[in-house]
Amino acid sequence: MTTSSDFGRVAVFYGGNSHEREISLQSGAAVAGGLRAAGVDVKLVDTADHHIDFSSFDRVFIALHGRDGEDGKIQALLDYYDIPYTGSNVPASAVSMNKWYTKAVWQSAGINTPKYKIVGDMFDADYDGIDLPVYVKPANEGSSIGVTHVTEASLLGDAIERAREYDDFIVIEQAIRGKEYTYSFIDGVQEMPLICLEPTTDFYDYDAKYLRDDTRYIVDPPLDKALTRQCVSSAVLAYESLGMNGWGRVDFIIDENDEVWFIEVNSVPGMTSHSLVPMSAQAAGLDFNSTCLAILESSLHG
Repeated sequence: MTTSSDFGRVAVFYGGNSHEREISLQSGAAVAGGLRAAGVDVKLVDTADHHIDFSSFDRVFIALHGRDGEDGKIQALLDYYDIPYTGSNVPASAVSMNKWYTKAVWQSAGINTPKYKIVGDMFDADYDGIDLPVYVKPANEGSSIGVTHVTEASLLGDAIERAREYDDFIVIEQAIRGKEYTYSFIDGVQEMPLICLEPTTDFYDYDAKYLRDDTRYIVDPPLDKALTRQCVSSAVLAYESLGMNGWGRVDFIIDENDEVWFIEVNSVPGMTSHSLVPMSAQAAGLDFNSTCLAILESSLHG
């Protein structure tokens, strides 16, 4: 049985310099509080400070969101120093952070994902085969940053320019009419339920995720049992096909014909008061402190 002393000195990496810094600060502070309450020796480390003493801790709980936290860079640095960490390894982090690469892997694995086009310096702006409405997304951002729901052709150019403020490559993805769901993973934790997301905004955007209090979260939604099994088994394939491990989250849409469409994954999900992994874990019988411990425990076996 794992005890708090087995983890040694734990650094919670948070903050950083990505566009998701503020959310990461919230996640990291919450995780550190949860681990401390569980008896773990914890130190908060803001990676925006580049003077980090890697000899001062034994393992890392990565609570960084966005670039430099989820894209494999910090994972590569920790591998260099031979320090165990939570979440996926370098290749899985790099691929899962990139919406384009993620969709390409899913297509090769036969996983249903909406049609898409890539806009970038080496690609012509060819929209054939993609009908409005669409979502225009930076390839390497999270938390719906830079994302626009486009319903009129005249607005597509502005949406692309907005996304280009965040990335050189843009994903133009067919919008699927239906409800959004998510499935969470924590190694060793069974029976984590689906969650259905019902925002009052146009889509599940940054405000709906972090700022608003009127987004509805339906834990273990009343879907047909066979459809629920299909969603879970497909989510597992979507997660494992990218090489992800430790913990994470897969997002998908169920359309009006009960067809399941996978849209994105998250290798370092949020751990804030609005976050979905703690919500699902609570339904599986884990309080927040136990959820943090379960995620940290995966670093013992990484």
